[in-house]
Amino acid sequence: MMPDTHMRNHSFISDRHRLRPRKQQRVLTYELLDPRLLLNVDWRNPVDALDVKPDSAIVADDVLRIINRINAGVETNLPALRPADSDFYDVNGDQEVTAQDALDVINAIDDGVAADRVADTAPDHRRNRITLTVGQPQGVRTYRLKIDANFAAGATQSDGLDIYLSDPTNPGLTLLDQGQPGGPLFQLSPTGASFSTDYVQWDGEILTIALPQFINRDTGLLRLQSVQDDENANHRFVVTPLSNTTDPAVAWPPFATPTLPLTVHLSPATDPNGNNVVLLPDITIEGQTSPGASVALNGAGQGAQTITADATGRYQFSASVTLGTHDFEIIATDTATSRQKTVPLTVKHGDVVLDWNATMLNVVRDWNTLSNDPYTNRVVLSPPPAVARNLAMVHAAIFDAVNAVERTYQPYQVDVTAPAGTSVTVAAAAAAQRVASKLYTKIDELAKFNASLTEALNSVPDGPAKEQGLAVGQQVGDGILAWRTGDGAAATVTYVPGSDPGEWQRTFPDYFPPLLPQWPGVKPFAMPTTAQFRAPPPPALDSAEYAAELNL
Repeated sequence: MMPDTHMRNHSFISDRHRLRPRKQQRVLTYELLDPRLLLNVDWRNPVDALDVKPDSAIVADDVLRIINRINAGVETNLPALRPADSDFYDVNGDQEVTAQDALDVINAIDDGVAADRVADTAPDHRRNRITLTVGQPQGVRTYRLKIDANFAAGATQSDGLDIYLSDPTNPGLTLLDQGQPGGPLFQLSPTGASFSTDYVQWDGEILTIALPQFINRDTGLLRLQSVQDDENANHRFVVTPLSNTTDPAVAWPPFATPTLPLTVHLSPATDPNGNNVVLLPDITIEGQTSPGASVALNGAGQGAQTITADATGRYQFSASVTLGTHDFEIIATDTATSRQKTVPLTVKHGDVVLDWNATMLNVVRDWNTLSNDPYTNRVVLSPPPAVARNLAMVHAAIFDAVNAVERTYQPYQVDVTAPAGTSVTVAAAAAAQRVASKLYTKIDELAKFNASLTEALNSVPDGPAKEQGLAVGQQVGDGILAWRTGDGAAATVTYVPGSDPGEWQRTFPDYFPPLLPQWPGVKPFAMPTTAQFRAPPPPALDSAEYAAELNL
């Protein structure tokens, strides 16, 4: 990173900020510069365009150096690269050294730019402006100023210094602000400063402004505006440009405070399948944040708990939940940086049916495959008709497994009588796992099913009840799978779209193929046939009834 450490003082007294409410207000006028595209401005002082030498002062010697360069007969057009020991002749940034550059410095001196104290009678004077270089191929440019602020006795919150970063050709257009277009980038008052912490830093004396990669722009205009509640107040602000540096490795925004990391989940022992449905009341909530952060657990009728994350950032809470839904809130606070983050966690204490329903919905949501119709590698999500069939099979197995133990209802499809004392929880989970693992066979899907079965097994003590439940559930699951084998869901049907009126065709914009054309032939779960409650066909296309409906 190559700093440009050339300085000069801009000192001026109150002018009016047009955006703030004031008792008195003065209107600023501006000198508009000719627009130009992004140019090579290596020959212009990036810290302060008027400082030719550079020596942190705007004096006659700067003018003389430009004149001597012109009189030396050296080409008007400046070469692409400036020698490190050369002056900054290109005051206006047009890649030429001409009399206009000298005139700009003369006018600045005449306006009192180099004076230590400036009157406020002409707010449009260039003494209240700094032309700086912006734009870089990559990374971030950093501009630094020193501000010496002296507020007169009796200064109010309305008094202060406003700094704008504007487009030189349109000073009302701000390049950076605090979220209000046209507003100041930085505001200083007797009680403090206002700025965006993402790209501005202020330590009470040095103002650091980070500049992004402005597209097609090489010049920015810093407007320094003093505002006052009393026109007779004698506030004094001395502004000294310090440096203008670039760093290609810095990402934007450079000063943004990173979000405090915070992960929250139930422990694998509490919730093996990770669906936030638990079968037992005692739970463990855990996660990770910044090492040493304070972590609080609130909600769900629990007394507030606060612990400190360990050296790796890990934390853990123990809690108890009754049947039903419970909302927790985990709050992590990094006291060193004052960062804080809150993450909610909803836990459902339910039975095995709710647990498996949540597991199946998670699998269905994540399921996908690829198709080359109508284009290569089209992602296909779970087709709703197939989801309905698969979920019906899983829940049919759960019903018959539970009924095998409790014998409360007529069996749906598989009539099994479980031995006395058989665990209904294990039976239901084993039946669901048996069916689900044949319908969804990817490794990650099987892992969820096995975890859900493990959660059920962990909720029941070892012994005959668990063993019998496992056997009964697997028997029922096998029965449901056998019953639905050959039900038509896997049949291959080639659908050929027609071209006559009333026949289905692929449609804009995606022209997707027909969905599961074999489905009319799939065996229903409750009706004897698919035609049992079929609605009558629509009216003929050439009928008066069709014409009347179409013309509504």
